[in-house]
Amino acid sequence: MPPQQALPVKPDAGPGADACCHREVAGKRPRQPYRTTQDGSPRVQAMTQAGGADPSAVRLSQSRLWLETQSYYAEQGHQAWASGAIPFYLTNTPYLAAAYAELIAAWWHPAAGPGPYRILELGAGSGRFAYLLLQELAARFTSPTAWCYIASDGSQRTLDFLRAHPQLAPQFAAGQLELARTSPDRTGPIELQISGQMLAPGPAPVVVIANYVFDSLPQDCFVVRDGRLYECLLVEAPLTTANRQAPTPLPPRFELHQVAWNYYQDADLDLVLGRYRNGPDNRAILLPCMALRWLRQLRTQLGERLLLLVADKGYGEGQVGEVGAPTIEQHTPACASMMVNFDAIGTYVAAAGGTTLAWLPPAAPLGTVAYALDAGPHGDDRRREGLRQAFANAFIRRAPMDLFALVEQASRNPLALSLPALIGLLRLTRYDPTLFSNCFTTLLQGARQAPAVMRRDLLDCVREVWQRFYPIGANEPLAVQCGALLLEFGAPAEAAAILADAAAGPPPNPPAMFLLGRCLAAVGDKRAAHKHIAGALAIEPACEDYLCAVGILPHRMAQEEAAQLGWEIALDGLDRA
Repeated sequence: MPPQQALPVKPDAGPGADACCHREVAGKRPRQPYRTTQDGSPRVQAMTQAGGADPSAVRLSQSRLWLETQSYYAEQGHQAWASGAIPFYLTNTPYLAAAYAELIAAWWHPAAGPGPYRILELGAGSGRFAYLLLQELAARFTSPTAWCYIASDGSQRTLDFLRAHPQLAPQFAAGQLELARTSPDRTGPIELQISGQMLAPGPAPVVVIANYVFDSLPQDCFVVRDGRLYECLLVEAPLTTANRQAPTPLPPRFELHQVAWNYYQDADLDLVLGRYRNGPDNRAILLPCMALRWLRQLRTQLGERLLLLVADKGYGEGQVGEVGAPTIEQHTPACASMMVNFDAIGTYVAAAGGTTLAWLPPAAPLGTVAYALDAGPHGDDRRREGLRQAFANAFIRRAPMDLFALVEQASRNPLALSLPALIGLLRLTRYDPTLFSNCFTTLLQGARQAPAVMRRDLLDCVREVWQRFYPIGANEPLAVQCGALLLEFGAPAEAAAILADAAAGPPPNPPAMFLLGRCLAAVGDKRAAHKHIAGALAIEPACEDYLCAVGILPHRMAQEEAAQLGWEIALDGLDRA
């Protein structure tokens, strides 16, 4: 923030309890209008000091912004991610799941004590990350009863989606997966919805995962100037009948009010706030008050031996504070998020006797932090050192953002990479379905010209990618893409097994139906083949245009294939007569 002249300041606003807005709301809520800048990045427009009280200025943590955001997730359920409105790719990759599995294996060192071991994921959302991590854990821990993964969310609608998802059915049946309703304002014991049991502290250390969670929780904002503390109050647009129906894009602003350093009258939060007494001056310092309270609550619910893994946008020690007003990123008119002050959480963890391991590259869209709270007789140095080494291997030495930069480049211009380079990149990402899908046409064209040994490598890639696929929306293209390559490789029965569910829907998928028909024709089931090809054309006559556009078909041939199959079926009938 540029230097400002001394201005009159507001009197001490005093402490106050944070409004907890992280709850499910059935009805619609008025939208909070935020304007974006010319380059499209949403930002608050001003942060000022003023002498007169603005009645619409509220604590940032009590803004309608947070209630609106949580209402959006509750109303949308998994569609919040299926629609593409909310970014989630970076925290739902096979690479991140494998990295977390390394950290968990180090945390669950044999010296950790007897099991069962438990993992609680906060804000599980679509369930894709849970699905990927469950695969990695199953490969590392052979006893299915030794651990349990608890996918939790604040929205029951989201949990119902997870319970019904066919990809998670084996894990539910094996007792490896549970569901729970969690949010910062649910302070009692955590109830497991499958078994009906209550989650209570146990002898084994617990792992808590919070990917893209803390950035959408209520937080406060402060500025330090010459040792004095100022709270940044958000000036909200007044609610009227007009902006309830059609919000006016008014530019929000902040007002600075001088407050006392014991602002929260809460020993833990005031200790964290006091860390910034000596600066940096004139920078917006976010205080993740709700995340800190939730962490404190989880220590009561789960026990003192806890590993918290966080992947989110934010900053750490030495990076604290934005110049100017803090950024509010508006994903939709009803859903927003802010940066996370990882340093503040680390201050709380250090005061509790824990340690922080952070990978926060400057200007990166995602950082990863491990907070290890390991009190008691089982907290041995050997296990802590194992965790440090695992974190260094998974994040600091391998630099995941460098890999994601390559993935982004390959996805934008797959023709720039040779087929061996694309296969190698797929291996490095641990067979990322998104990368495979984005580069499919190039992979298919390369496969048709590749030598036999490379075709076998690509065939292995297809199988590995399909194993990691977790659909969250209708008619996702991966089934068609994997089926097309398997058919190209001369594996029609295997391709048909992949295509069958996609073809049936709901809703029915005409390209998948057409390819399934070709697979069935290849294995000699002409009647079923004709049914699927003709059915695909009846639902969507232009489906073969799509198949031609992505390179699966060299030219339009669906009508001819349907007619030929019909003719062969008729001839077969004469032969039987």
